Amino acid sequence: MSDPEPLMDQTIIVKDEVITTIGPSSTIKIPENACIIDGENQKYITPGLVDTHVHINRSKSKEWATYFVANGVTTVFNLKGNKKVLSLRESVRKKQLLAPDIYTSGPFIGMRSKNLHKLTKKGIEKEVLSQKKAGYDMMKIHGDMTLEVYQHLMDFSRKHDMHVMGHIPRNLTFQNAIDVRQLSLAHAEEMIYTQFVKLDTTTIAPYAQQAGAMGMWLAPTMTAFNTLSKSWGDPTVIDAVMELPETKELHPYIQKVYKQDWYGDRDITARDFFQKANTFHKPLVTGMYNAGVKLLLGTDTPMPAVPPGVSLHDEIDLMLAIGMTPYETLKMGTYNAGLYIVTHIDDQAKFGQVKEGYRANLLLLSSNPLDNMTILRTPEGVMHGGSWYDDNALKDMITW
Repeated sequence: MSDPEPLMDQTIIVKDEVITTIGPSSTIKIPENACIIDGENQKYITPGLVDTHVHINRSKSKEWATYFVANGVTTVFNLKGNKKVLSLRESVRKKQLLAPDIYTSGPFIGMRSKNLHKLTKKGIEKEVLSQKKAGYDMMKIHGDMTLEVYQHLMDFSRKHDMHVMGHIPRNLTFQNAIDVRQLSLAHAEEMIYTQFVKLDTTTIAPYAQQAGAMGMWLAPTMTAFNTLSKSWGDPTVIDAVMELPETKELHPYIQKVYKQDWYGDRDITARDFFQKANTFHKPLVTGMYNAGVKLLLGTDTPMPAVPPGVSLHDEIDLMLAIGMTPYETLKMGTYNAGLYIVTHIDDQAKFGQVKEGYRANLLLLSSNPLDNMTILRTPEGVMHGGSWYDDNALKDMITW
């Protein structure tokens, strides 16, 4: 992942969970008794994919989390944590559970506007220290707060090495988020609600330049908003999704979430705004990217019609549709995610690249994904933490 040109005729040696050696096949000696996966100089290896916005705090997640690995997603960022998720993370680390590697936030931080008086500086300090002690990797804003408390959250969390990401308090503005140096945003739509509600593309550049200069990260989650905009005020959309063969094959809990149809009964008079806002995502996301904001791939799965694993490939398609190159998009879902964790959470983490010393999270593909990104949807095999799963094993993961 250092440039778009693939290295040809290579052999990769993996021991335990780590890539130990990479080099020309003619010079690499394969250890005795190794499990050999022969690409016959025809197949391609990429890093495993990373979904930076999931919710595996939901019911039955120990079962349906296999969807991620089956679809080539070997790492996830869970953005609402609890003790259950911490337990899942530990089970994955000990190889007691087949699921992607997990980085997780703690419980949401924020209040409804009418309760802002309950969120104090002392309360924020207590929450930061509590989540750090519990072992969460980051903190997530989801709710409102006063500007004074917002600033204190950022200052105090930085002092105690707890990275804060998530929404923008909707009683405030994107400019406020820039001013307090919130370095990570979980949705592009948060900028629309707090700064670009008029959907005026001419207003994007000044904010994008500030965000890029400060080193902001953004997971646009366009797949989630695309679903929201299509289903808002129209229950027939999810009704139709429920009848699709691929939906009927999903885990029963995921189908249950779909049936909840979060947006179908919303006020239909707002539908026009959300559809225009969906279109506004293209200039917004590209404007941020061109100004230096670093992008990540995230989905907000498993909301209705945003299936685990599969939806990350839908997010890739939407990134390509707004003009990102295949290599830029692949970096967002691999290299960038690893860099994000190293920069803000764990400077010893090594994933997101095919490189010696890095975690052996790899996809085996039948052709070069930079020529056709849809090939990422059907890996011939997935290596997760050094464990190898061929095509048949991947199919077995999602058989209920």
